[in-house]
Amino acid sequence: MPVAWDKVPLADAQQLQPDRNVAWYKKDLDEVPPAARELLEKYSGIPPDKVKSHVMEIRDKAFAITPFPCIGRFHFLDLSIHTLPAYPEILARARAGQTVLDIGCCFGQDLRKLAFDGAPTTHLHGHDLRPAFWALGHALFRDGPGDTTTAAGTAAADNPHPPRFAATFSAGDFLDPAARPRDRAAAAAGVDVALASSFLHLFGWDGQVEAGVGIAGVVREGGLVVGRQVGNKAAGEYARLGGGGSTWRHNEESFRRLWDVVGERTGSRWEVVEFGIADGAFSVVDGAGWEHPGMVMNTFTGLGSTESETRLGVYIHSRKWRGEIARESASQVAIGMRMEIGAELIEAQEGCDYNGLSGVYVYANF
Repeated sequence: MPVAWDKVPLADAQQLQPDRNVAWYKKDLDEVPPAARELLEKYSGIPPDKVKSHVMEIRDKAFAITPFPCIGRFHFLDLSIHTLPAYPEILARARAGQTVLDIGCCFGQDLRKLAFDGAPTTHLHGHDLRPAFWALGHALFRDGPGDTTTAAGTAAADNPHPPRFAATFSAGDFLDPAARPRDRAAAAAGVDVALASSFLHLFGWDGQVEAGVGIAGVVREGGLVVGRQVGNKAAGEYARLGGGGSTWRHNEESFRRLWDVVGERTGSRWEVVEFGIADGAFSVVDGAGWEHPGMVMNTFTGLGSTESETRLGVYIHSRKWRGEIARESASQVAIGMRMEIGAELIEAQEGCDYNGLSGVYVYANF
């Protein structure tokens, strides 16, 4: 009789015997990356000498329930959100109460990073294929309803706001419209930031279009889509890890084309404002047969606006504005933008940096 993976209690998970003779299972953990260690020590309150054993215990339970490469090779410790060029803006939006949806959230490690950096967790949402990921995340970070450890690592039995991590979670195949998160309805106008790290590269071209359509359906006008993914200098279909089909790996040209297609499908408009190569962001699986010449890890930031609405949010990111923005206020720059595009100014708001380039948001009627 097949195992109902998501129904297995964490306490019983190690009784299962998944196949560990695969390229994406690492027997030992060499070291806990600094960002993850800081989170586990300072957010979860785990003593420094217990961090590694705690991670190993949760990983083995997780691999018994969800034997995926991201679990077997400890990729859930590779926090990515704070390495993205757009992170200052993501954090500013989250701290201001805007909603963040992490698609393919795994244990919710990037959401915990946002929480640790000051984002209210009631505006954070996670979505992944398996419900077990959320329970495993609470076990890893010790922040579930029954946990009373504060972010400083001290007992807080009188904590007036349990659970400490109040984010919501939904499970299902994101390519299936019926299984997509209902966060848009919950947030009225949609989510403001969609994090899609190590997600789009799971699919071929058609699957990525469907995923993009789904993202466009939950992100509000002027929202951001950010993340990172495996790409290639020569865009195209490449063999998927472990066999069983292929996945599309992008370069900048093909990634922009993807979002043009998504825009055509959804009646929206998307601008890729940042597409780059991350430094040291990942390592390939030795001997797994998925390495290809030109393989890289890309980061991306996209800004969405809905053509059916008259209110358009434009992020001025072009280098030609750098000097002007450094000297002038947002309203002055917005006036210049209005003259260039022939729009009626509604309002302008200071923005954050992208790779050192300051910017403003300009909202205008066309």
